[in-house]
Amino acid sequence: MKFSEWRKTVAAAAAAVLFVGAFAGCSPASGASSSGGGGEENVPVSVTITSPANAALEPGEYELTAAVEPASAPQTVSFSLEGTYEGIALSGTTLTIADTAADQLAFTVKAESTEKSDASVTREYKVSNKPIWNKDPVVLEDEIFYDDFSEGVSRKYYTSSGPGPGWGVTEDERPNYMNPANISWSTDSEKVAEAGATGGIVALQVNGDLYPEEGRRREGASLITKKAFGPGKYEVRFKTVPRLGPVTALWTYWNGGGSTLEDNAYSEIDIEMPKQADYRQWSATVYKKYISSGMMEQGTATVKTEDGSGLNDGQWHTFAFEWRTDTENGDNAVQYYVDGEPSVRIEGYTPEYTATFWMGAWFPDNPTWVGSPDFETAYMYIDYVKITPYADPIKTGARGDFDLDAEGVIGNNLGDGDIPVNDFVSNGSFQNRADDGSLMGWSSSDRNTALEATADGLALGEGAGAYQVISGQYKGTSYELIADASVTGSGKCTVYIAEYFGTVKMSTSEKLEFTASEDGGKKLTYTLKNDRTTTVRVYIETEDGTTAVVKNVKLLRCLPQ
Repeated sequence: MKFSEWRKTVAAAAAAVLFVGAFAGCSPASGASSSGGGGEENVPVSVTITSPANAALEPGEYELTAAVEPASAPQTVSFSLEGTYEGIALSGTTLTIADTAADQLAFTVKAESTEKSDASVTREYKVSNKPIWNKDPVVLEDEIFYDDFSEGVSRKYYTSSGPGPGWGVTEDERPNYMNPANISWSTDSEKVAEAGATGGIVALQVNGDLYPEEGRRREGASLITKKAFGPGKYEVRFKTVPRLGPVTALWTYWNGGGSTLEDNAYSEIDIEMPKQADYRQWSATVYKKYISSGMMEQGTATVKTEDGSGLNDGQWHTFAFEWRTDTENGDNAVQYYVDGEPSVRIEGYTPEYTATFWMGAWFPDNPTWVGSPDFETAYMYIDYVKITPYADPIKTGARGDFDLDAEGVIGNNLGDGDIPVNDFVSNGSFQNRADDGSLMGWSSSDRNTALEATADGLALGEGAGAYQVISGQYKGTSYELIADASVTGSGKCTVYIAEYFGTVKMSTSEKLEFTASEDGGKKLTYTLKNDRTTTVRVYIETEDGTTAVVKNVKLLRCLPQ
């Protein structure tokens, strides 16, 4: 495996900015032509390779571009390699550097004008393909742990935190409380395959501030390995909770105590998302010691997605980290990976003690770094976990092993029932009310008019409206909006999606339209299109002369087939 911070396909199409004259009169006037076969200003004189701009290139694909001087000359350029290099290929304008290319391999690219061959240039590049580790780890093959949950969540391998109140329910607040009652799983092969997984799927439920049962709000769930592990590669394929408010996390943990940093024994490696209430970034954190926020030895990094997409896109993502303690060979660090590609690396804070491994979602006491949980229920999904232990040096911290004689499972077996899905609309049946009697999750478009609901749904008068805000949503995300309404009067009741950046409306979807002459539910699909979108709103509106009872509204994630 080779090293790069975010290895990916790179397409850099840089436009050259050329000096074409000291004043405006240097170039032919608009509409002028060079009669008599063209002047010298139209003959290529020199070529400059404009991209890739960097001289050191990691494995991947690069789009070569060049510019010809003068700017009035034909700009068509051909590219070639000056020699043959193992792992380097050029096809047209696409330069490909394979993973097998040697680190610091020097190669030369030539660009020449197709109009005048002696107008050419060569440029030397070097491959940046440093091995991740100085010495490959020794894998403890007999201790590799892999679970695709084809047996559900087995008590042989896992435990979980005990029951208790959620955050803010009592004076003794428990901001990171996780309830095993929120664990469910399916081994229905058809449903699991339809969801894009194999074996089984674990669904971890998290309850936001709009959850109907007050005592279970801000409540998450986790799985904890019974066995303690040390150095190795930890890998999980999962879908993050798609709403702001909870932390979706993978982490090792053991706290051996100690009142000073000198005698403190501690071990923790974290993957956490979102970061700063933004799913376009996540945090990698390593703790060698920890007593408090003011007494710790910690290394941390914020990692942004390269394409600006949100990690809460509803897709499966595989996050991993390698924990190495081979100081003798200079391999003492934690190296992170995203979807198989090397990401950030943290050195200088590597834990020295064994720890158990946790997977789950929880609520911090300070929601500013993850946003407010303005939702009812959301889910994290886990496809599989794999832990590959290495023979690097390690001290015994957490103790524990799998209990292969244990019987039973943790959580709820869904049997032939459906795997729960994330509905981005809270209180879509309009039946849940807050303590003050107001309709939970929905706001009136008219601040002076309270929303009313009956046993049949949301009751809207003439020219009225309601909306719900859904934060942490980004360009490229696709939804299916589903609604059902009964209308009286001559006009329409409409339901639609609007994109927002803060409080600025960016664009809207088509509208579901309901009239008195129609009955039954309707649906539409919509993909967010604006680069700056961070929030969506679902609107329900009636025209003048029209009243409506909206029976149900859902907003589901559409995934590529």
